[in-house]
Amino acid sequence: MRDLIILGTGPHAGEMAELVERINRAEPTWNLPAPQVLAPTEGTTADGAWPRNRAAARQERWNLLGFIAADARAGRVGTEVNGYPVLGTREVLPSYPDAHFVPDNEYHDPV
Repeated sequence: MRDLIILGTGPHAGEMAELVERINRAEPTWNLPAPQVLAPTEGTTADGAWPRNRAAARQERWNLLGFIAADARAGRVGTEVNGYPVLGTREVLPSYPDAHFVPDNEYHDPV
């Protein structure tokens, strides 16, 4: 499971959290052979980005850690968006070196 932090706290960020929850609930519905150990380039699409077997798909799920507020003055730090904490502002990003970051469409502070 990979850690994910959404940059922004607006309504679009909340929708992004809902999408992450839906992705995490989804299960493949087609019949697949038993999971097998694949070489690093096997079982992916041509660009190497999307897992094609159930075991790889489970590994790609996201652990949504929370949100980053664009501005501390907005009063969102320490609150929640869709049940996930607003962790702070961009100053806390170094505390999450292994996390993946995705901005909502209103987050304009470059990372």
